Amino acid sequence: MRRGAALGIVALLGAAFPGCHGSSTEPSGSPTVGPVGTIQVSGAHSVPAATRYGENYWCWSNYGAYVQGTESLVAGLRLGVLRAGGHNNDTNTSNGLDPFDEGQIDAYVAYCRSVGAEPILQVPLLRNAKGATATPRDAADMVSYCNRTRGYGIRYWEVGNEPDLYSDQGDVPGYGVEPFCDEFNAFSAAMKHVDSGIQILGPELSWKYYPQSGADDWLSPFLARCRGSFDVVAIHRYPFAAKDSTIANAMSDVTAFTSVVRGVRAQLDASGLGAVPLAVTEANISWDGAPENSTQTASPQTFYAGLWVADTLGAAIQQGLWAMCYWSLSESWTLGFVEATTRKPRPSYYAFQMVATHTGATLLSATPPAGFSVYASRSAANDATALVVINKSGTASREAIVLSDLPSAPPASLAYDFPAYSLTVLSIPDDGRTMQVWSYTKAMADVGSPPQQLQ
Repeated sequence: MRRGAALGIVALLGAAFPGCHGSSTEPSGSPTVGPVGTIQVSGAHSVPAATRYGENYWCWSNYGAYVQGTESLVAGLRLGVLRAGGHNNDTNTSNGLDPFDEGQIDAYVAYCRSVGAEPILQVPLLRNAKGATATPRDAADMVSYCNRTRGYGIRYWEVGNEPDLYSDQGDVPGYGVEPFCDEFNAFSAAMKHVDSGIQILGPELSWKYYPQSGADDWLSPFLARCRGSFDVVAIHRYPFAAKDSTIANAMSDVTAFTSVVRGVRAQLDASGLGAVPLAVTEANISWDGAPENSTQTASPQTFYAGLWVADTLGAAIQQGLWAMCYWSLSESWTLGFVEATTRKPRPSYYAFQMVATHTGATLLSATPPAGFSVYASRSAANDATALVVINKSGTASREAIVLSDLPSAPPASLAYDFPAYSLTVLSIPDDGRTMQVWSYTKAMADVGSPPQQLQ
């Protein structure tokens, strides 16, 4: 992130940070009041940060090959994993598009290596690269090609994509969870016969894992019938239809997201699988990114959708998910983090980058004031506390910050003026040096500016 001119939104009280105390100027049109609340951060129950930051590799050669040329931008996201999956990878020759064949696998692995991400590779359950019905042998051949012939050492694999939609989409009329589980077991066994060291993610459900799905619940039978065939439970989450992608829904969704994660974990616990990791391998604020439908205040290309990304990624890290992967890198629809034709990062890119760049190695507990989300962590060197703060209201406000149970004494008095609807990172050193501040606001997004380091 490049340094920018201070925007006058910082207020530090007391003498804790030399050169910063006693000053407070306010941006035009964004008055602050307060302190009106308190951000409380505690190191009493710290845990290691373990979540892999992830994305989805799309579009690779289809619909414009928009992922090509994005390597330098994507490297800046600090991805831990990059998934090659989705409906086209599962159907291969559907709609006359290019199959995800060995040449595409080679290009994908090269891309992963260039951006520093570990691959998650999906084998097709519907059609192989030649257009025939996919078989366990096809899956085994993919593992053999990657890990024996090419020596890629790909560790993470999936079987199919959103099988709970196969019947609804017309892929396999009448397809249900029982045949899926039988196929999943057969595919998994064939793949691990080739390389016993791989790990398999599943079931990659689109939505039929929610408790309210009732008779449509695919997760419970999967956990029972496929036990031993998977290593990571993986689901997808797109909370809103295009028409419901509003600011109010985006700012409140983290509560529902956390509830979903806890609900799935409760199912794992009830199945005796509480130690199995949980991942979200596809996510965006809406499943519909068609430009003609992306007209709401928090549609995927907007600043408010960026705040949603920061909020859900922060929550995923705090919840200890194995991975949190968003859809997608770049595409002609609005879901891409990088705009397809201009190759300019969208707000979701910058929001993701701020969280990924500034979340430290150890997670702390944080209690936010009303209208805020706060995610706290310690630096890898254990010499500073980082706060990712999202003001989810239309009012700028000053919040007191109270740190406790940390290696050194907290500042005597600390507060900060958070702009309305903003993403802020505060890095507070233990030794009393000046706090570092990064800010991302709608005003910055409106002019295409990246987040600014204010001090």
